[in-house]
Amino acid sequence: MKLLFLNCGGTIVQEHSDAKMAWTASLANLIERTGLDIDFREEELFSGLAANFTLRDIMQVAHVLHSADDVAGTIITIGTDVAEEVGFAIDYLGPYPRPVVLVGASKPTQVQGYDGVSNLYNAITALQSSALRAGDVVFTIADRFFDASRLFKQDSELLDGFSASPGPIGEMRNGQASIPFNCSRDSATHGVTLNDGKTFEKIARVGVLMTHVDMDLDTKSLGRLDGLVIAGMGTGSMPDDVRSKIEEDLTAHIPCVVSTRCPSGSAFNEYFYRNSTEKLDRGRFIYREFFTLNYLKARMKLQIDLSARMSGFEVEPYLEKFFTR
Repeated sequence: MKLLFLNCGGTIVQEHSDAKMAWTASLANLIERTGLDIDFREEELFSGLAANFTLRDIMQVAHVLHSADDVAGTIITIGTDVAEEVGFAIDYLGPYPRPVVLVGASKPTQVQGYDGVSNLYNAITALQSSALRAGDVVFTIADRFFDASRLFKQDSELLDGFSASPGPIGEMRNGQASIPFNCSRDSATHGVTLNDGKTFEKIARVGVLMTHVDMDLDTKSLGRLDGLVIAGMGTGSMPDDVRSKIEEDLTAHIPCVVSTRCPSGSAFNEYFYRNSTEKLDRGRFIYREFFTLNYLKARMKLQIDLSARMSGFEVEPYLEKFFTR
């Protein structure tokens, strides 16, 4: 069994060098430290601060994954700060011919309690166990496996600071990967396929508006975006004056998606909010296609969908309806 390792940086390959932190740890050395004898090849696609990751970097990863049909699976190192967004986007740009496992670490290599080697061990074991299917994209950390499209980071420091809705799909037991649940296959998390070398010529500018108590909103700068995601309170509610300003100044010009600022849960306005869905429909907000996504995933989906449309790809019906209404 041959595996492909894509080094995309992250704390897992971070080490102290020349009085500064650098992303220079040898991935081959870390693999050797797992004690597993495997056949693999390695490619470095990104090295540096995870916060600098872009959609173009993600597309480069997707192109490699679409062509990786000569291996049993692919393992990608990733920064935990962006694992939720990158994992969702990689999954959204699939499906791929082989399973994919993203892996990160909460501590750098030279810190006591470094968790990168054990997380790598778990990623390799999961692919060797044949518990994953072609097209699966999962993330592993702290002895758990998560559907990458449903992952979210709930704590900034803890080793087990990740969760998913409704929960992990598997875990490590007695040194073996037990993955009894399948990754999702719903339309909200599988959209644009970047196979055959396809790419986006243009990248959409999509922002996030975080709702909060006593908001003061200036819509002028937001109008320069190609799309906007409103991170609403609970299941998408927002102050009345904020909703009115967005309706008057933005919804006729750019797609405005209503999501939730909560890490998980539905962004759909249920019956407890009387006439809320009708109000959003009258304001020409978009929300039905995003109701399973929090604001980070919704932003990534909208950016990919808009970039696809701007680059001449076939777009999802909700966008076609927006631009032709």
